Amino acid sequence: MGSIVIGNGVNPNIIWLARYFEERRKGKGTNAAIAKTHYGVWGATLTASLAAALAYGSLTITDFRGFRDFGIIGSVGMALCWIGSMVLLPALVRIWENYRPLITKTRKQHRAPYGIFFANLIYQWPKTIVTVSALFGFASIFIVAKAISDDPLEYDINKLRSVQEHNTTSQLLNDRVNEFLSRTASGTVVIIMMAPSPSEAQVLEQKLEKRRDEGKADYGQVRSIYDFLPDHQQDKQLVLADIRKSLLDIKEFASDKQQKTIQDYMPHEHYPLLRVSDLPEALRAPFRLRDGSIGRLIFIEQSDSASNWDGRYLVRWSNDIRAVRTSDNQRPPLAGRPPIFADMLESIWQDGPLAIAASLLATALLLLFAFNRWLRRLLTLGSLLLGILWMGASMALAGIKLNFLNFVAFPITFGNGVDYGVNVMRRYAAEAVRGTERVAAIRYAVEETGGAVVLCSLTTVIGYMSLYASSNQAINSFGAAMAISEVTCLFASVLTMPAIMLLWRRYWNKRQGQNLPQTGAMERELTVPGIITPGARRP
Repeated sequence: MGSIVIGNGVNPNIIWLARYFEERRKGKGTNAAIAKTHYGVWGATLTASLAAALAYGSLTITDFRGFRDFGIIGSVGMALCWIGSMVLLPALVRIWENYRPLITKTRKQHRAPYGIFFANLIYQWPKTIVTVSALFGFASIFIVAKAISDDPLEYDINKLRSVQEHNTTSQLLNDRVNEFLSRTASGTVVIIMMAPSPSEAQVLEQKLEKRRDEGKADYGQVRSIYDFLPDHQQDKQLVLADIRKSLLDIKEFASDKQQKTIQDYMPHEHYPLLRVSDLPEALRAPFRLRDGSIGRLIFIEQSDSASNWDGRYLVRWSNDIRAVRTSDNQRPPLAGRPPIFADMLESIWQDGPLAIAASLLATALLLLFAFNRWLRRLLTLGSLLLGILWMGASMALAGIKLNFLNFVAFPITFGNGVDYGVNVMRRYAAEAVRGTERVAAIRYAVEETGGAVVLCSLTTVIGYMSLYASSNQAINSFGAAMAISEVTCLFASVLTMPAIMLLWRRYWNKRQGQNLPQTGAMERELTVPGIITPGARRP
């Protein structure tokens, strides 16, 4: 989460600094530039950061604690990063300017390369960009639908485990746990059930064995500490008493040699019942709870014909055990990898759509308040949905299936992905309010804010790609999914959305009878009131 929060949390700082440098290049003083920057970017960055925080926060509505903690850390981190960019960053800039003032240069001498590149593409080939985006969008619909129908979940645990071959601390701990558990049975014990009481444990063990023997459950041996005690001890006491009585009856008629043999095999008069406390410590230790009680644990082994690396079997195995109830119709708690894996899959299927819906709803509400025109709201939201659609198709084509970790990329992307569209659209809206001609405002938004947005995306991608330093394949897949989402949402926000806006504005101008220049050359002349003087050559 550290690298994730850093990669996303730095975005408001980049947007703020990019706007500040722009204002300084216009000749404004330090205080005026800080004030202008603060006024110009706080709304867009707040909307984007809130969207990201709410996207992370959508994970807190899930039942799985790991997802809830993930959401809490992410949402709090994004909120604190925005506060830092709005409170601490301006103060640091002012202190730095006092120590080493910036040497201001003209905008033409310091043009943002990222924004210029994307602006050139948009103004030269807007129809091509929109057409290709639409074709990719429709193709993505079919690809995603096919992936969902084929079950997008990853059930091969081998593809989620660590690939590091060295003896790490976690590997040594796993080996120690496996050694500890293997003392209780000859097979592999991976599911542990805790009964409410020792007497209830014996009843549950009988129920589990009955279901297995009747073919209603798919697991192996069921073991508890009572397996080490003789069964039907009281009945056996009666048999031994009967044998003793019979031997005593015939002893007086036997020869001396026979009497010696009878005496050697004569059962004792009293046999105490064997209890758990009579067992050796080596047998009792694996069944002792932290409070010192013994006899409540039940170990259920996997079936000999199944693999514990098969996720489908782990789910089926866990569900078969959970079908057993206590005397008061309660489900006993389980421990082990299979029930944890089953719980995470259940959370993906049940809570995943809920988290995605909550994230989408929160993002839509934020866009509703962020813009005062429906066209801007719909374009920003549409570019986000298009980017997520491309993301899903790219993951399907790359063979990346959903697992317990990378599925959170989808609700998170609603908050992170909208960041770029919001910043570009807010800059366009600000230029429109200042009286900038709309076609020029689109270019200005892409060249200036769009360039900063591209840099934000690059830093975020680097943060996600750093997850590849982990040896865990599940973490790697999460990093890949989020990196893909960054690229797709960036293209949708900085290429497709401005291209649609440009085509719409040209169409609108044509209807209004305005014969504005349609060229995409870098040196097209535009009159931008308050920014570029009439007749100036627009860079």
